[in-house]
Amino acid sequence: MHSSAISLMYRMEDKKAAKDTAPSKTACDNYLVNLVDSPGHIDFSSDVSTATRLCDGAIIVIDVLEGLCTQTHAVLYKALKERMRPCLVLNKIDRLAVELQLSPIEAFYHLQRVLENVNALASSLLRSELIRIQEQDDTITSLSIEEEEKLTCAWNFAPEQGNVIFAAALDSWGFGTGRFATIWAQRLGVNRSVLLKYFFDNYAINTSTKKLFRCDPDNNGEIPMFVSLILQPIWDLYHACILRQDTVEAEKMAKEVIGLEMMPREINSKDPRGTLQAIMRRWLPLPEALLRMVVRCVPSPGTAQKERMDTLFQRQRVLNKLQPVSSNNIVSQRVSKIKRDVETCSTSPEADVIVYIAKMSEVRVAELSPRDVHMLSEDLSVQEREDTPNGLGEVTFMALARVYSGVLRRESRIFVLTHRHDPLSSSDEGDTDGTPPTGMSTAIEVPPGSFGLYFCLGPSVCPMEEAPAGNIVGIVGLQKLLLKTGTLSSTWACEPMTSITFQSKPLVRVAVEPKSHRDLPRLESGLQRLYMYDPVVEIGVDDTGQHTMTCLGELHLEQCLKALRERFAGCEVNVSAPLVPFRETVVSGSVQARAVLPPPWKDTSGLDTAFGGRVRMVSASQTVSVTLRCCALPFDTTAVLEESVQGALVLLSSFVSQALSPAAVPESVQGLWRRVISSLETAVADGESDPAWTLTSGEQEEKIESSELFSRILAFGPKGCGCNVLIFAKDVKADIWQHLVPSDKQAQGDRDDEEKQGKLLHSIQRGQSVCRSEQLSVSFDEVWSRLQSSVLAGFQTTAAAGPLMLEQMHGVCFVIESVAVTAAVVGIALDEVEVSVNGNGSFSSGMAVSGQLLSEMRDAFRLSFLSRPMRVVEPVFACDLQCDQSQLGSLYAVLNKRRGEVIKEDIIEGTSLFLLSATLPVSESFGFAQELLKKTSGAGTAPQLMFSHWTIHQDDPFWKPTTAEEREDHGDQVVEPNQARLFIDSVRRRKGLPIEEKVVVFAEKQRNLTKMK
Repeated sequence: MHSSAISLMYRMEDKKAAKDTAPSKTACDNYLVNLVDSPGHIDFSSDVSTATRLCDGAIIVIDVLEGLCTQTHAVLYKALKERMRPCLVLNKIDRLAVELQLSPIEAFYHLQRVLENVNALASSLLRSELIRIQEQDDTITSLSIEEEEKLTCAWNFAPEQGNVIFAAALDSWGFGTGRFATIWAQRLGVNRSVLLKYFFDNYAINTSTKKLFRCDPDNNGEIPMFVSLILQPIWDLYHACILRQDTVEAEKMAKEVIGLEMMPREINSKDPRGTLQAIMRRWLPLPEALLRMVVRCVPSPGTAQKERMDTLFQRQRVLNKLQPVSSNNIVSQRVSKIKRDVETCSTSPEADVIVYIAKMSEVRVAELSPRDVHMLSEDLSVQEREDTPNGLGEVTFMALARVYSGVLRRESRIFVLTHRHDPLSSSDEGDTDGTPPTGMSTAIEVPPGSFGLYFCLGPSVCPMEEAPAGNIVGIVGLQKLLLKTGTLSSTWACEPMTSITFQSKPLVRVAVEPKSHRDLPRLESGLQRLYMYDPVVEIGVDDTGQHTMTCLGELHLEQCLKALRERFAGCEVNVSAPLVPFRETVVSGSVQARAVLPPPWKDTSGLDTAFGGRVRMVSASQTVSVTLRCCALPFDTTAVLEESVQGALVLLSSFVSQALSPAAVPESVQGLWRRVISSLETAVADGESDPAWTLTSGEQEEKIESSELFSRILAFGPKGCGCNVLIFAKDVKADIWQHLVPSDKQAQGDRDDEEKQGKLLHSIQRGQSVCRSEQLSVSFDEVWSRLQSSVLAGFQTTAAAGPLMLEQMHGVCFVIESVAVTAAVVGIALDEVEVSVNGNGSFSSGMAVSGQLLSEMRDAFRLSFLSRPMRVVEPVFACDLQCDQSQLGSLYAVLNKRRGEVIKEDIIEGTSLFLLSATLPVSESFGFAQELLKKTSGAGTAPQLMFSHWTIHQDDPFWKPTTAEEREDHGDQVVEPNQARLFIDSVRRRKGLPIEEKVVVFAEKQRNLTKMK
């Protein structure tokens, strides 16, 4: 169930029809159509994402019974983001006549409602996309008024525009209103354009006066043209063949009404469905209607690439804006020339070759030409031949790519550019056609003749010598240089194209191992090949050494395991139960950690010193002290950071790490920052935000200042781009002590006495400095620089593995309230410490901060987390369901059993079918489809599950009865743990961590002595 590509040559036999079909193109006879078919199931949405990068147009197929679903939203949004031209196919119209048995007039109004819903969805997506572009306030990516109008017109589905066809793929027929407008305009002698404009509307025609008038079927009994001239003959054929099983009547109707002379072998009384299909194929051939719509609506590659330039090179344009390069630079001039070639889809000899590889597919070596088989003989080593499963033959990988500029030939000299390649970073202004500069490892040269080119013909391939720009080709011989995607160029002075973004991320993770330990090398090799083959699957090794595989859903997991066993590894494997990822978070409030937490958390060292999320960490050497606090991020802020992880948040983190001002952040990233600030201000106004965002305790609330808050943020985590934040308190300060930093007991004493004794030297607020002499001064930033690396490393480590079950944290904020160091750490010259001052005024102290500070900071972050009320965060799927009214109760029972929640419920007008939108926890989704079909007796459709969001499980995993009412209901001790605690125990048990459970080591069955006699 993976995508496949095919190249079709479509020939227009009627010159007049060709002009009517493609008015915006040059009239010609032949059109080359590169078609990429991708599965519609949500588990294979990654194939849809790869197809959107290769193609300029999208054919969106919608079931007229089910209407819009979750995947329809995702596909439309992805096509809009990639600036594709959409075409709509309303499929399964035959079910309206056969299954629902609607009349032609009822079917007409049903089709109108479906089309209105699609247009409403497309309009809302387009409006949100235009607003997003305007909020960026970026002159590079902004659209002109003409471009907005053109985009709006392209995303309006209307039969008169030729971008909608009505079809029944099972019977291989389909039509557009343009075909019938041409036929009836000739028969009735009316204007074709007028007839086409009102064909799919409530208009009827007076055959005597040849005038159109608006009809009202309810009052006057008048029938719209679309019903009387199109749907009625189709309905009569279906009633004759399918409902009455009368093939003789169907043949008579085909001859008299349609004007078709059917061959005797095409009429089979024992096969009415076959007879119907033969008539409909000749009358309304689906391939003709589909390809005619593609030729009319989808622009040529030259036009399409000009419209899609902002999506093809979006990331590079942002980087160019951050790092401006002189226009006189030879490399920058070559980069600009390449972009002009891509924009015009140039095939001139001077144009550079630019190719983007969207995915790696598998092809049999037997399909390749003898020349390429000989070329790949070195790649097909003896070990790979042994690993090839019996009966499948030798296979290799073929890159599915599109040529965006130039002409790709077998003898072309090309470079493979990784996603991190940056040609403008090189100071070498020499020959851009030669070898890459020394030290540039992101451009790998491919020798001429070391790869082969092929036409894609579905499961087969056909060799070719060259491929001009605008074509989709297969390339063999690059499997050693690429993993999944990449950019090919004839010069190293080229920016890589933007990486593909996927609709959803994989969540279903399993551990795999071979049944026989001798097959372990095969399994490892097979996992590598599977990772290269599937665009979205993730392969890894966990802490215990197990090989793990993460997929999008159950069906995707099933297909990946089948491919691993049969094609890639060729051995039997054992698969563990699905490993669902969880996250850890905190909520508002405070707890007595030592009294509430059970073992093993209760035995954590230093837990008595933490309360309300505040911890004061003193290093073992008493040279460093850090006071920090843990709080929860507002829900909206966490959602903004979570959805921006893959985009601007990475750039924003780089600016935070460099301590730059918001003015230095590009406009494309400031949109994210404004959303973060807006969510925080809303939370403060509603009383949901922690005081750390605005003021310290005891002060009045103030409005959050963007620049002030920006400068206080230290890092995002984990990995620098998560939804957890490390921030300075507004009144953070740094204390400098003379000898040793006081411990917790000493810090509780009289601070004034400490100052009188001369132990506290300075207390420096953030942004301030203290002068020690004419040559020496100590600032807050200098004190913090000595601790920054250890504190940030401890934060990233804690955010990646929390104390509950070593899972990622979610929506947690750590606030640095104060730091304290000794004079020796910052290098202040005292009588007891010898310090040398360099010529540039910097300090050179012989006393350095110990590397143990990193682990101590990690423990401090965890203690701060444990002293807050903790919760488990679990992933949630969104699913669309369809069920008959008679089995609706059973569907609700299955959802309630699995903690599902119905969000929306609609009924399809004129039927007893209900459409439901629901959410379902990922941990409860396994086996959901099978149970649903079983409980509803097949009346409920198989759900398509797509990741929706993360939600906080409201159960307190460490809840204990405290009030008299709770003790009366539950007793002094909770006998059965709640669902959140079960999640924690299952994850800790899987990871080999200690849990609180009683295990009977030695047990003997009690004997009844009376029975032993």
